[in-house]
Amino acid sequence: MLLGCGSDGTTGTSPDASAPDAGDGRTDPFCRTRPRLSFCEDFDEGELPGRFESIEGSAAIVTRGPRDGAPSAPNVVTIAQTAEATDARLTFSSARGNKFNLFFLVAVAEGHGRLDLAGLDDGDYHLELGVEPDGKWYVEERIAGGAPRLVATELGPRRGEFTSVRFDVYVDGAGEGHIRFRSGSDTVFTSEPLSFGDARAELAPRWYVGARLRAGDPSRVAFDTVTLGED
Repeated sequence: MLLGCGSDGTTGTSPDASAPDAGDGRTDPFCRTRPRLSFCEDFDEGELPGRFESIEGSAAIVTRGPRDGAPSAPNVVTIAQTAEATDARLTFSSARGNKFNLFFLVAVAEGHGRLDLAGLDDGDYHLELGVEPDGKWYVEERIAGGAPRLVATELGPRRGEFTSVRFDVYVDGAGEGHIRFRSGSDTVFTSEPLSFGDARAELAPRWYVGARLRAGDPSRVAFDTVTLGED
């Protein structure tokens, strides 16, 4: 069974006060203690883009700084959309494979529109995770030249507070694509089927976390501790 990555590098638990600090009592060096993860960024060491490859869209609306209650203190990344700048995503690439475990912590401010918050691109295949204006999660799968497939849910992140997200994309033994998705302690999907497009059994995806406004009013989103594990 594939799980999201978290406090022990293999399971999907968010960082907490038990994590070792850097000796100054102010910083939780979460990523220093997770060598088994292929990607880890908790925004506490180094300026943006940090371990990400780039900031796509409007980099000017992306800031790094302290926030009270940050899960991995002290810093988080905040994306503050404006009427003119509604798209900013931090991106990174992963190796080719058939199992990926994306984990992140996200807080979405009240009054948000329809937002893409994370996803992957692999050539003509696109998978997006977002939240509707009513606060419920959705997943959208798109293949270039085809109609998007939208999967609506009845669950969503906590309003205005950090919620842990564990989003696993994998190919099973029969060569079928699936996702597993947990939001905090809630299971959103156990094994939702996916179509990888041209019958590919593997992906070499480019990932992102961020805020891309699809409809409605500009929003404010914060992220902490983004990790990826690969099997």
